[in-house]
Amino acid sequence: MTWQIAITLSVLSYSLAVVVQRMILREDKSQPIAYSIFFQFLTGVIIGIVGFFISDMRLPVDLGKVAVNLVALAVLY
Repeated sequence: MTWQIAITLSVLSYSLAVVVQRMILREDKSQPIAYSIFFQFLTGVIIGIVGFFISDMRLPVDLGKVAVNLVALAVLY
């Protein structure tokens, strides 16, 4: 993928995210914490879908090799 396509996709994705954010949070009774949880979940799903179509995202057979990294990821997040 060339850098022009990557930049275009990035700008369009960011613009769409801002529009959705303004639509959801425009009311006085909106819940910003619920929105942030939803947005992070949606972003993870989209990244996962794109990753499965573009690259090889198989889990390693032996998770023992990456167990420390997975625990550190959860703790640090």
